[in-house]
Amino acid sequence: MRLNFTGRRKIDKQHARVVFRDDPVGSNHGHYFELDLKLDTYELPPEARVFVEATRGPTLMRFDLGRVGAIASLIPAERRLSDFLSDPDGVKFRVKVTQPDGPEAGKLLAEADGIYPEDGGVLPLIRLAGDTAMGQTPWRLELVPTDSDLPTLFIHTALGGKEYAKDPVAKPLLMTAAAREVFRALLSEGDHEDEPDHWASLWGRFATQVLNLPDPSDADNWDDDEKRNWVEKAVNAFAAKQELVDGLELYKAGLELQDLEEIN
Repeated sequence: MRLNFTGRRKIDKQHARVVFRDDPVGSNHGHYFELDLKLDTYELPPEARVFVEATRGPTLMRFDLGRVGAIASLIPAERRLSDFLSDPDGVKFRVKVTQPDGPEAGKLLAEADGIYPEDGGVLPLIRLAGDTAMGQTPWRLELVPTDSDLPTLFIHTALGGKEYAKDPVAKPLLMTAAAREVFRALLSEGDHEDEPDHWASLWGRFATQVLNLPDPSDADNWDDDEKRNWVEKAVNAFAAKQELVDGLELYKAGLELQDLEEIN
């Protein structure tokens, strides 16, 4: 369990909900965000400053929302995600409330971190996003074990970005490789029972409650062979749950049938 000695308040993500909207001004302005922020229950000073940050990789945009007692109503153009061009995939948000003045001006009083735009109420275990700055690397998994953010699988936009993950051949290969990395990280990260939305908590519950595997929070008591065996069982159970091989076989059978029809 992690203790907070700073007095900083943690804003629940249900009180800081974000959605994306298409920018209504022209066709090349990308997207803007809408933030539903509720701070009434956190007993914050009304003069405290409120900021929201949008980040993806090294790119960061900061928006000034005024003060707790008078949240600014920014027009869409002032909430435009212009630094992310026309592709907001993988952008995450952070709300910060800071001390406005005095010797502790800028001190963080409260925050909500790792906020992703809502996607119909479905909470995924892994997020998909496109990325242009990957050189010749087709995909990469972004996962910081100590951060609460969900793992993000970035796929080169030259391959189609996140849509490529729906390809019947690419999906089983990408998902299996990504899941293996996550399961390995899960064993080393430990228990986050005090943070139910932490990626390790979500994947831990998925492993035990859905895949019926031994609790990964016990991994400190396992030797290296036991850890390797657990990861292999987890990957196999994950692939079976997603029916990845069956999907490939159906796709292959469909191609063979198509070839026969073309010959006939």
